[in-house]
Amino acid sequence: MTENWQPRQAVAATDLVYRSQFTTAAPDLRRRAAEQFSTWIATKGVVASATSLLRAGRAEAESADGVRRVARSVVASYADQPTGRHLQAASFQLDEFLGDGTSWTTSLRLASSCRAEQTAAPGRDGEENGVHRILEFDADVEWPEAPWIWLDLEHHRGTTGPVVRPGSPRLIRDLLAVLEGTDGSLPLTSDLLDITASHVHELCGWLFDPDRRVPVIVFTPDPTAADDQHRFATRLARDVAGVAVVVRLPDAAAAAAFSRRVGPHLHVYGGAMRTYLPGLTPQELFPRRHRVLSAATMRALRSRSAYAVRDQVLALSTRRPPPSSYPLVRRILARGSAERSAAERQRPPTTFPQPVPDPVEADTPPETAPAPAAGVLAAEAKLAEATAEIDLLYAEIADLTRQLDEGQRGQIELEDLRIERDVVTIDLNDAERDNERLNARVRWLESELTQHQVHLAGVETPDQFALPEIPASVVEVLEFAGAGLVRLMIGATADAAAGLDVHPRADHWAFKIWKALAALNSYAVARASGQWNNSFLAWCAEPPSGGQAVPSTWVALSESETTNTTPKLREARTFTVPKAVNSAGRLYMPAHIKIQQGGTPCPRIHFYDDSGGATGLIHVGYVGDHLPTASFK
Repeated sequence: MTENWQPRQAVAATDLVYRSQFTTAAPDLRRRAAEQFSTWIATKGVVASATSLLRAGRAEAESADGVRRVARSVVASYADQPTGRHLQAASFQLDEFLGDGTSWTTSLRLASSCRAEQTAAPGRDGEENGVHRILEFDADVEWPEAPWIWLDLEHHRGTTGPVVRPGSPRLIRDLLAVLEGTDGSLPLTSDLLDITASHVHELCGWLFDPDRRVPVIVFTPDPTAADDQHRFATRLARDVAGVAVVVRLPDAAAAAAFSRRVGPHLHVYGGAMRTYLPGLTPQELFPRRHRVLSAATMRALRSRSAYAVRDQVLALSTRRPPPSSYPLVRRILARGSAERSAAERQRPPTTFPQPVPDPVEADTPPETAPAPAAGVLAAEAKLAEATAEIDLLYAEIADLTRQLDEGQRGQIELEDLRIERDVVTIDLNDAERDNERLNARVRWLESELTQHQVHLAGVETPDQFALPEIPASVVEVLEFAGAGLVRLMIGATADAAAGLDVHPRADHWAFKIWKALAALNSYAVARASGQWNNSFLAWCAEPPSGGQAVPSTWVALSESETTNTTPKLREARTFTVPKAVNSAGRLYMPAHIKIQQGGTPCPRIHFYDDSGGATGLIHVGYVGDHLPTASFK
């Protein structure tokens, strides 16, 4: 049995928190990667030379703080007999076991083609081609089109621990610096790239490259906070190294040249940042999928801006599938590991010096051990052969287990996407029903007016009734509402609102939040004028003529008994109000509007209705993700 093989232990939760894949034209890829891996683990106290790693070595160390680290490697080659092609592959892994029971796994895999004569030559610096012998498979497998490197970072955490995304590992930044990795035509780097007006065409070439698989994040100049923006962009470039590229248009000339080149549907301006996803085309059909983060939102998030954007980009990176040639690489690495174990077991045992006979018994002839019978030798040979076959079977089990893990992770991600799709479908169905209901009412009103000789069909809506240009940012919607909705007082919630702006659905939420705030304002105006004396829920259930409302299913005027009576949960819903409302200056706000039904994030608006009280206003205490409940942390 393979010595290193052990049954897999169940863990509470495993999160893939980072995945980088890139191609490189660097020569001697396997050795150079081993050197970088060796240098990186040395900074963590684990000593393993590149030579030992290329011999499929293993090293272990424990630090003073109780962290145990285990590094291991597998190296193998493959010969495609019909074509004469040869493939070199390697896997380097570091497991870090922390004292709290959690652990981290960094896995580096690579594959590169090599010339036939390279596989026949003796290995340099002790790399034994006899151990990493060429394996043959009859299966029809996909061959790597270019040498690639793939790095995963996994976090094995407890059942109650949060998902942690620490940013790009130092190892990937070192590899990119040495190997000059690329994604299509896009150079990958951990540095912030300044793109001047004369190089905008090169930036656009990267953006519209059909082979690009990572996002490109573009910053426009912000003269009011240039230094803060530069620090933010620089930190972000480091944190997303290997999974995105961050560029900055340093001046107005570069920003103008970029806008002219990409067109008004894809441009970005005013100190904002835009994330251009893969698959971008000059005639983009869905430009809003390339999210804009406004300067106002970045200022609201302050130092958390880089972390919020980083987490979104890293989460996106984990959805990338393995390289198409990985099934071949995985199989040869699994078999290579088993073959090495078998080779080590077949080495002759170490011989020790025989003791010198006692002088008194020197004349006594030494006893000679009888030669093993032919049957015993044959049995030993069969046992060695069977043991080697068992090793290969365990390698197959390990390979299939990894495939199962990857499949299960894919199923979880697929389920998350399915839930997100269902939520979007519900929103779309509701919007379509509301739209059809409103169109039917418009047709009826126009027909009634026509009977009274008032013809309004085709007439533009007057400005005072027209829908204003709603910002696509939640933070900007709050600023917009604060300036235009006179019966609302919006508290210090920009920080929580900005957390929504980094998500792909932020513009959809911004519009729904505006609708909810406008409905609150319309209700408060009616209350203040004496035209309405019931609750906001009743207002939405049967809105009066001309009143703005949201569906009554969005509105909840209270929380559950558990939330109402649990101090920690009450405190999360207690916000600042004027002392005219409450002498303590703070008030519990259980009333809320559900911007989205289910999913994550799940935006909420918490408010206190004082429209019939001392201030005559509605006080909005919170706009952001769902606050904690007994079952929702």
